[in-house]
Amino acid sequence: MRVVLQSLVVLILLVTPLLSNFLGLDFEQSKVAFFVIVVNLAALVWLGYLIKQRKTLQFKLTLIHTLVLIFVVTLAITSYFGLDWSGSLIGRPPYFQGLIIYLELYLFYLIIATCQVKLKLVALVISLAATIVSLGAINQFLQALAARPIGSFGQPDLYAGFLILALPFVVFCFNSIKGFWPKLGHSAIVFVVVLAIVVSQSRTAIILLFLVGLLTLWQFLPKLRLYLIILALTLASLLTYLALPRLVETEWVTPQSQQWLIHNSPEKRLYIWLVSYHLILARPWTGYGLDNLELVFNHSVADIFPPSVSFGVINLNIDRAHSYSLDLLFYGGVGALVIWLVLLGAALKKSSQPPQKNVLIIYLIWSQFEVQSIAHLILLWGIIGLIERTS
Repeated sequence: MRVVLQSLVVLILLVTPLLSNFLGLDFEQSKVAFFVIVVNLAALVWLGYLIKQRKTLQFKLTLIHTLVLIFVVTLAITSYFGLDWSGSLIGRPPYFQGLIIYLELYLFYLIIATCQVKLKLVALVISLAATIVSLGAINQFLQALAARPIGSFGQPDLYAGFLILALPFVVFCFNSIKGFWPKLGHSAIVFVVVLAIVVSQSRTAIILLFLVGLLTLWQFLPKLRLYLIILALTLASLLTYLALPRLVETEWVTPQSQQWLIHNSPEKRLYIWLVSYHLILARPWTGYGLDNLELVFNHSVADIFPPSVSFGVINLNIDRAHSYSLDLLFYGGVGALVIWLVLLGAALKKSSQPPQKNVLIIYLIWSQFEVQSIAHLILLWGIIGLIERTS
């Protein structure tokens, strides 16, 4: 039974990021459908084994497990009393990240926490998935020349986000390999993943490449930590000096121009975050329920922006705040966000292996600026389950 469960876990981690348009489903729908089918198959195998062995389902209610339960229950309650219970239950296209998906993620967490899957196996599988995703994206880039590749996610920022979260596992595999030629071969894999992130032109992922490098050096070269601190501060200062004025200009000043709005897509974080913040203040404790942002986003635009701006923003179809913290505040209020942050803090404190710790740190930063695919959530909840088992 354990081998079957481990095989199904491997299947989820390996195949889900690779699915794109499959059986008439789009990029995200195919990933969601595959994950739900396989994780429920794993649950049936698990239940069948317990019935055959006449065992009862027993779980140790640790701090992490308790926080996971409270988090899911909080989302369930706030969704039930939110704007649209049925929409929050199933989730809305294209992401379908309703309560059912969070229950499936909880089930996935339990399976990983109990089936004794090895960290090295998880790292190897995630590295393989990242390599395939990277090769596909690079191939798209070479064929389209200057165009941004979309990978197997349908969006450059989404596939780059998966790769930056997978990169600590790729580095972990590299450090675990012995011998010159195997290391040389795996260094090519590291290069391919980094190159795929660069050609995505995702600013968040590219900046986080430097963080991955610093975290890796920090953990494997403890004698150089003082120099790493100096290097990190120098890079941060240089990046702020070179990039901040341009970023403020392109993301804040220029998008407020009426002329710019006429000729460009106004889907900027400037507008999305301001509207989300306005909506959150209206219901800070109860939220609006899972996947309900698109129901109310446009209604608040005219109240926030002058007519010279609102005309270009009011017809946007926004279903994510491009920040998971804002999403959680919108979904379940302050309680959902606080519980989530405490859960990640507990997992970070309990993690004992570099790849797990690094992924959590990177995720905490990356998720504040990007939309999440089901593949990112699977990776995160799987790591939490792995930390629970290996600690």
